[in-house]
Amino acid sequence: MFGVMAACESVGQPFVILGSSIRFDAQPGIPPLGSRLSPARNDQERAMHAEIAKAGQGMFDSGLPSFNQTRATLGLAPLDDLLGQYDAAMYELLATSQAYDFPATEPSSRVRYVGPQLVAPQRAQQWSSPWPAPDTRPLVVVGFSTTFQNHAGVLQRTIDALATLSVRVRVTLGDSIDRSERRAADNCVVVDSAPHSVVMPQAAFVVTPGGRGTVIRALVSRVPMLVVPLGRDQADHAVRVTERGAGLALPADASLQSFRAACERLLTEPSFRDAARELGDRVAADAARSTEVQELEEAAARAVTA
Repeated sequence: MFGVMAACESVGQPFVILGSSIRFDAQPGIPPLGSRLSPARNDQERAMHAEIAKAGQGMFDSGLPSFNQTRATLGLAPLDDLLGQYDAAMYELLATSQAYDFPATEPSSRVRYVGPQLVAPQRAQQWSSPWPAPDTRPLVVVGFSTTFQNHAGVLQRTIDALATLSVRVRVTLGDSIDRSERRAADNCVVVDSAPHSVVMPQAAFVVTPGGRGTVIRALVSRVPMLVVPLGRDQADHAVRVTERGAGLALPADASLQSFRAACERLLTEPSFRDAARELGDRVAADAARSTEVQELEEAAARAVTA
């Protein structure tokens, strides 16, 4: 929150940036935010990444004149670019797994990975399987968003693609779509919410737009994913999953046949579960040894003695 950072800077209040996802600002070796790209492997790709990052920077800097006016009223010098405000922070904490993110080719000592936070949301309802115990069909967990992202169509396409497969399907709607808007298939159960930590370990795979919380929980459950980005930073999470072989990705407007084919691959090709297990082991280890509290306490101690 740039206004808060500038206000702290103006009164000499030390502060730390705490991010709950991957890095927001462009870093050497890491694909530009929102680009859907893998890490650059040659000079041509590095040049393309630089151009995309420059365009993204330009989009943010459209607000730079207004922000510099605010900084002037606070007695601060103008910035050359909006993300330069980050430089006033003591350091940046990323509440995610370093094993999950792409490595920067020029790591910054000011950026510290403190591990993902896996506290279950209080809104999640209790879950008990409606299927009888002898039903051994694989379970597919589908959850598209807790907020509206114009995703009713792609959600229905997912349900329809899974309807022809020998699976059990549990769909979570959240607060964004009414149950009456969706046609559930015979193998599908629709709920408003359910605890990921209970349901995902039972799943064969997860279908998700790629929100950070769902992706990390699926990996900690060692479950592969079909990621269908709808916006925000979801494409960035999708490429981190697919680059590690822990799942597949499709555009939201992919055909019913494409959805069905991707689901069949996740059910029948063991390499996806093997890769999800390998990456999930590393992510879970980072979560178990999270240093977030320690880093914040050390920052507070440094601020007091500064």
